[in-house]
Amino acid sequence: MSIKAIETEYKGYKFRSRLEARWAVFFDAMDWAWEYEPEGYKMEYMGEIIHYLPDFWLPDRKAFVEVKGGALNAEDRRKVEALAFTSDYGVFVLGSIPDNATDWWDVCTKDLSDEEDELRAGWGNFDAGYERRELYLDALKAARQARFEHGEKG
Repeated sequence: MSIKAIETEYKGYKFRSRLEARWAVFFDAMDWAWEYEPEGYKMEYMGEIIHYLPDFWLPDRKAFVEVKGGALNAEDRRKVEALAFTSDYGVFVLGSIPDNATDWWDVCTKDLSDEEDELRAGWGNFDAGYERRELYLDALKAARQARFEHGEKG
């Protein structure tokens, strides 16, 4: 049996999954500019050619975002690594919207080993800051509560 993500429309974009749409809601609630799948890349990395279309580009934060509901498989990990090391921009892998997280470290998926922390380069660019903690928590709540059922569009 195979489970397929539900395509979801939000702000005129057709996202491949509701989780991606929820992260877009979060970025909007934080007042962060975002672009959804703006460009695909062909990269040479460790002797092979890799094609990759990251989920989001956050232009003000100069960072890419990949949304995954579960752990990265080997192919996805290789794509994320290639983009991080060939672009000189941070690449952040986000999982499910958390119930409550104190910082971005808690939001990112935990399947990256210590040796791969370089993928989190530019972490400070994501810092919501203590003074914006309420906004951050409200943004998480908005993303969790976003509803797209029965043809509703965000």
